[in-house]
Amino acid sequence: MDKRINNTVIKKARYAYRSLWKNQEYSVGKATRSAINVVKKWQGDLVEKGFEAEFPNKNHSKELIGKCGRIDLVDLKKHVAYEMKVSGKNPGHEFYKDIFKVFCYNKKEGVKKLKVLVFMTEERGVKALEKEFPKEVIKLTKKTLGIEVALISIDSKYYYQTGKR
Repeated sequence: MDKRINNTVIKKARYAYRSLWKNQEYSVGKATRSAINVVKKWQGDLVEKGFEAEFPNKNHSKELIGKCGRIDLVDLKKHVAYEMKVSGKNPGHEFYKDIFKVFCYNKKEGVKKLKVLVFMTEERGVKALEKEFPKEVIKLTKKTLGIEVALISIDSKYYYQTGKR
């Protein structure tokens, strides 16, 4: 795995997932609230360690926040963006949107460019994104945008990164 990816971030994500995710027991609305709780727990554990949650956030200018959307968690020292989709169902939409958020943020002048996007979801979601078209998008993201992409499972140790396994 890329040395810029913080192992504590991954461990905290897996812990929050195991502790709070209750998808099988709930309706869609309750599952959505459960997913929000997983992400908030994960972010809360890491903000104390110097990471920025919902980035850019209220500590940044309105111009920087702009229309790009917010990134779940950012490590500005290592230039890494972390995104989590708790459920592994239909990960594509969220995944492509997250690539765009990092690309859009990097286009702003005077910002520390994000060089790695870590997308975390259940193993079935990671495997769905390893198929031909998403795999090609990952390669193009690296080649044309200079953003390395890692797909990491939050319910197993499974991961995929361009050219690595």
